Amino acid sequence: MCNLYNVTTNQAAIRDFISITRFREGNLPPSINVHPDREGAIIRMDSDGERELTMSTWGMPTPEVHLDGKPDRGVTNVRKTFIPHWQQWLRVENRCLVAATAFSEYEQTADAATGKKPLRWFVVGEDQPLFMLAGIHTKWIGARGSIK
Repeated sequence: MCNLYNVTTNQAAIRDFISITRFREGNLPPSINVHPDREGAIIRMDSDGERELTMSTWGMPTPEVHLDGKPDRGVTNVRKTFIPHWQQWLRVENRCLVAATAFSEYEQTADAATGKKPLRWFVVGEDQPLFMLAGIHTKWIGARGSIK
């Protein structure tokens, strides 16, 4: 997944889209420019097996082999799910959906004028309807903490 996304809709739209029955948060405002270490809306199963809408900080624990004694600043993309470190969070109780209306990725080549790679935004349609991204979650506090 990306390292930047938007949710330009409201709690009622998310609730209606995925038939949520429980809410941990009040009325959720739109979330523009959700980056790692920031909170975003997720849908997960609660302990009773009900769909629950809550806010969660973006990031997961880094595999210990990559820490080299440094503080864990977290990981935001999980690509190699076959690695044992990630297996523990692929169970049903750690799966979630991430509500989004757009996400971005950097272009492969840098802009000639600025030398920076521009962002390319992806949406489902021109009106940017709500969609869900697959995710995983766990209770965890990284070295950077949460930016709220």
